[in-house]
Amino acid sequence: MPYFQQDWGAIVGNSLIAEQQSYDLEEQVQLGAECVHSLNPDQCSAFDQIIQAVTTCSGKSFFLHSPGGTDCYGTAI
Repeated sequence: MPYFQQDWGAIVGNSLIAEQQSYDLEEQVQLGAECVHSLNPDQCSAFDQIIQAVTTCSGKSFFLHSPGGTDCYGTAI
């Protein structure tokens, strides 16, 4: 994967990028830990595969298609 050569958010002053980068890391870690326990088996399998790909830097790509807050069949959870 190519690496960023410059911090474009700082150069261009894109407020949308700045907004997405301003988060509390500890809060997000806690939220993630809480949410993992509520995954159904299919979601858990996908999550495990994605985490493995990220931690091993395998370069795998994933396509997840479903509205936010739904299971893999588009049913609200």
